[in-house]
Amino acid sequence: MMDYNIIDHNAWSKMALGWLKPYVVTGDAEITINPVESSGDAILIADNWNGTSFDEFILLELYTPTGLNKLDSRTNYVDRYPRAYTTAGVRLLHIDARLGIFNYSNQFINYGDPGSGPLYNDSTQRYFAMANSNTPSYSADENHRLVHMIQALGTNTFDEGMSGTNSDLFKTGQTFSMSTHGTEFFKNRNKLNNGNALGYAIYFSSVSSESATIRIEKI
Repeated sequence: MMDYNIIDHNAWSKMALGWLKPYVVTGDAEITINPVESSGDAILIADNWNGTSFDEFILLELYTPTGLNKLDSRTNYVDRYPRAYTTAGVRLLHIDARLGIFNYSNQFINYGDPGSGPLYNDSTQRYFAMANSNTPSYSADENHRLVHMIQALGTNTFDEGMSGTNSDLFKTGQTFSMSTHGTEFFKNRNKLNNGNALGYAIYFSSVSSESATIRIEKI
């Protein structure tokens, strides 16, 4: 955590640090999760996940204004930064943490997976590094974000510099699929940044401050 950040780490940060292990969806499922700040629960959805934090996928977590989120949901940081969400709801995060191959001049060549090989190849002077960032100028593609929250109402206001509101959290009865949110939040509209279809629809059956029951259906 750096200065001017508020609330707890998101589920991807915790996953990358080894602090949580998400439920991984492999087909139709109904999963109940507890608040991420206290339980470490999260749900990972991807068409062909590589088994690491460094891939592209959807990550679901139940946010609550409790624990490490409590103070920031009640007061404005340094009296001018936005308050955190004041109600419970599911945060739906689009993660694009793929690794890229870069040359000695730090130019992006393409996406790749080091597998069991070295992160740096001395003979070719190429190395692997995080390809995307939430600072567009540091991303391999300025339209790709490392972590991008999908807003429940289907309008992308974050790219316009707007702050989050409680309505951005998914609540009971709401749904997500690429047909409902793809155009606003994904460069490829109905596909992930990697060109693959997500292949799932998500239904928020019950969301409260205690738990969220989420139904995932393969389509």
